[in-house]
This record gives sequence, C-alpha cells and structure tokens, in this order.
Amino acid sequence: MDDSGPVSRAMEDDHRRLDAILARVEAAGLAPGPLYDEFRAGLLRHMWVEEHDLMPKVRLSAPSVGKILDRLHSDHGALTALLVPVPTPGILATIRAILAPHNRIEEEPGGLYSLCEGEPSLECAPVIPLRACSEGPQALAYCRRALRRVGIEPLF
Repeated sequence: MDDSGPVSRAMEDDHRRLDAILARVEAAGLAPGPLYDEFRAGLLRHMWVEEHDLMPKVRLSAPSVGKILDRLHSDHGALTALLVPVPTPGILATIRAILAPHNRIEEEPGGLYSLCEGEPSLECAPVIPLRACSEGPQALAYCRRALRRVGIEPLF
C-alpha cells in the first residue's frame, strides 16, 4: 500500500474491505442477499467517488493520464454491468479478473489516488440505492455485451 496520503489510504483500505466482503460472499455461497448487497453497494459507492470526484479533477490537473482514466472508466462500466444479474461463479471470477489490474492501476505511484491527495473521498459519497439482482438469460446477455464492448471476455 502506498502511504502517500489520506485519499490513497482511504481508497486502498476500501479496496481491501471490498475484497474481503467478496471473499465472504464466495465462501458463503452465491445466493443474492445482504452480504452480496453490501459488496454491490460498496463497490458502486467506491466507483461513484472515483467517477464523480477524483477522475474529473485528475482530467483537469493531469490531462496526460487521459488514456488511463478512460481504461478505469471502461472497467467501471463493466463492473456495474456485472452487478446486475444474480451472481454466478463465472460472474464473480470476471469481477475479480477486472478488479485485480484495475486496483493496481489506481494504487501505483503516479496512479489515480496519488494524483488526488488533498481531495475528498468516501466520506462525501452518497449511499447508492440498489435494485434486486436480475435473473434470467437477458441479464447475462446484457453483461456479456457490455463486457465485450470494452474488450473484456466474460468468464461465464
């Protein structure tokens, strides 16, 4: 973990918290419920902070990182789509496959978080309302299309 400042610490701690919740979801089974909803709400809130607070400021202050921000934005879209259907082992594997490199990009020196020190973070984010997970082939087809649009091959 980079200890450059409070934004890095808060956001990196939130990565660990979300990883731990996801591990508990996988250990407890895949049925949607309060634990999976905690993960979904936490991940959506985390991405909200990045999209609405951190990334716009970085685009203005460090335009040279535009391609990295575009990649992170695409990942956020894919992750949001993956939170729509009822979770399956493949969906959770795809979430993990996106989050591992995504989090590294945000946390590395010169990454999103180090460029945002001094800016507000999770404390300012709203609670994101959730809808129930969608069941059926339409939700899975939607996810597959959304992932392929951003160059990610689904693991389900």
